[in-house]
Amino acid sequence: MDFPRVKTGVKGLDEMLGGGIPEGDAIAVLGGFGSGKTMFGMQFIHAGLEMGEKGIFISFEEDEKKLTTIASNAGWNFESAIDKQMLVLVRLDAADIGRSLSRAQSELPTLIRSFEAKRVVVDPITLFEMHFRDDEGRRREISKLCTTIQNSGATVVLTSEISSDNPFASKYGEIEYIADGVIILRYIRPAPLKRSILAVEIAKMRGVKHSRDVKPYEITGSGITVDFDADLF
Repeated sequence: MDFPRVKTGVKGLDEMLGGGIPEGDAIAVLGGFGSGKTMFGMQFIHAGLEMGEKGIFISFEEDEKKLTTIASNAGWNFESAIDKQMLVLVRLDAADIGRSLSRAQSELPTLIRSFEAKRVVVDPITLFEMHFRDDEGRRREISKLCTTIQNSGATVVLTSEISSDNPFASKYGEIEYIADGVIILRYIRPAPLKRSILAVEIAKMRGVKHSRDVKPYEITGSGITVDFDADLF
């Protein structure tokens, strides 16, 4: 059975995915600092806007002004999309997790349904996770958040920091088990190169035949581009 696909907007990655990510799924994008996680999420939203799909970008780090500036630098007019009621930027306070949880549980479902958002990004889920003291509570609340968003019919991208001990796992090791798919952005230094390069791989994508190759990518002035024809190993 083939699923309807949602294009990420990242050239080369959609080819690795066999056309895009399954519609309605929750996808975790794992990466270290500077790997382009926020850019990935914004590019995903931009790709939807280009196709007339409404989007919601939920940030635990950046405010609306910062996000619209980053988008503008990449050539994406998020301010215009907001004015046209095609995009909503939501800032949740990671320092006040109680209030953020309340907003996520009570306001977001209504917002997503009434706005008819097709794409939702949560960036980064790590700042949401860090306020839970036990794994059980952390997994329960993340799962609830994902379910809340997915029940609206939206496709979800959740960015997450990687573990300091394992570049193939998230910081708390939870989101990759909850998400339907996992994309890893990381630095590698293949011999004989003396410089690090950025590489992407698809760790899992439920129900979808996808590439298992590791491909190099670049963060350019107009977003992320994956070199689909290059082989690293």
